[in-house]
Amino acid sequence: MKIIIHVGMPKTGSSSIQQTFARLNHPDLKYIDWDASGNHSALFVLLFQDVDKLAEFHSFKARGPEFIRDLPALREEWRERISRELANADNKTVIFSGEAISSPAFENAAQRMHDFFAEFSHDITVIGYSRPPSDFITSAYQQNLKIKKVSSVSRNDKSPQLEAVLEMPRYRARFEKIDRIFGRDAVRLREFSRESLFGSDVVQDFAHEISVAPLAEDQILRTNESLSLEAVALLYLHRKLSGGFVSGFKRAAEANMAFISRLATIGRRKFAFSPQMLAPILEKERDDIAWMEERLGHPFSEAGTAHPDAIGSLDDLTVIALKQYDTVQELLGKQATSGGQATTETLVHALERLRENCYLEVLNSASQRRAKIASRFLIEKGKSTMKATTDRPEPTEAELNIRRKLAHVLWIQENENTLPEDMDARKEMFQSSKVGYLRRARNLVQRLKNHGIELTEQPD
Repeated sequence: MKIIIHVGMPKTGSSSIQQTFARLNHPDLKYIDWDASGNHSALFVLLFQDVDKLAEFHSFKARGPEFIRDLPALREEWRERISRELANADNKTVIFSGEAISSPAFENAAQRMHDFFAEFSHDITVIGYSRPPSDFITSAYQQNLKIKKVSSVSRNDKSPQLEAVLEMPRYRARFEKIDRIFGRDAVRLREFSRESLFGSDVVQDFAHEISVAPLAEDQILRTNESLSLEAVALLYLHRKLSGGFVSGFKRAAEANMAFISRLATIGRRKFAFSPQMLAPILEKERDDIAWMEERLGHPFSEAGTAHPDAIGSLDDLTVIALKQYDTVQELLGKQATSGGQATTETLVHALERLRENCYLEVLNSASQRRAKIASRFLIEKGKSTMKATTDRPEPTEAELNIRRKLAHVLWIQENENTLPEDMDARKEMFQSSKVGYLRRARNLVQRLKNHGIELTEQPD
């Protein structure tokens, strides 16, 4: 048995790798079973982190004290389950994937993971991807806005402590311990850039690294979690002035993502920091960047030119957010806040109402599912003859078709100046971002419904 351990780093297409290989029906591969996302980070922490530190992990903490009390028992249960999976894997290649493995906070856990897998096989290979520094800092800031509290993202950027609110790559702290624990010869590190990846695609590159033939396009599940500049600006202002990510209950992470998904329908401009804004910070990281380039065997291929929409300070985000006030009101539909001009106070009030609506939708959906399960149980026990009708109806095929066509229209509208002439290349380009456009189409349809507008498909 061969074991492949994919360690991230964060913001290098890990979700696409995980979702693709978790669902891939390949006779020679075994993807460790965990959850629908295929992301083993939480499983890695559950199995291998110090027991007294389990409650500190963000996704566990967000689920509340009752879940945290169950963690020791869950740890033993899942250790037994994974041990059985490995024992029955025969000669397959087993894949375990989690960005948390390369986190500097989990060195002891990484060592325990190595020792655990070594009980089943000595043929262990680690694969990691390293994102160029400016790209990483920009993407990580966006991610932190999604999941962290206000103090982590809102410090005045005119302070000399701007780097305190920007996450650094910390290449050496991430990967040197992996080299030490597994042996450098067993660790393959790749640059996450189109120029460096096999087929200019991280999923195909990962397949190539584990000796799997190139995947067909319809086998690849791509996720694009990037927000537009406008959506980032709104989220920044909300986190800064409303108190941040509301958590501490079971479905907090899902509710938070519902809010972010709604914001993701706004805007189309690219979020980026200007080179001038990042230059003094990157200078302080020069030694760490040099270490990573030496480990890769070549310099990063990062472009040095500024994106035309790049911001020069975090204050720019407030200005951009205020221009989206009317759009936020449209998202609220009949629940739009009372009139008035766009100020930080009125905009944050509208954003907070939008967040509350999204949270309620998730919590109500969960309650409806529980009610239906309970109703079915009572029916089976002969205590009720009422049919459960609390679930939301699934979209019809006609509705799904409208969403697909609308997604394609949105994609063409935003990419009309860069569309390749070759139709196969154009199709491939659309497929690479299809999931994000489908999500936007779904939310756009819902926004129209809020205003009493129903889309229908005209016959040919």
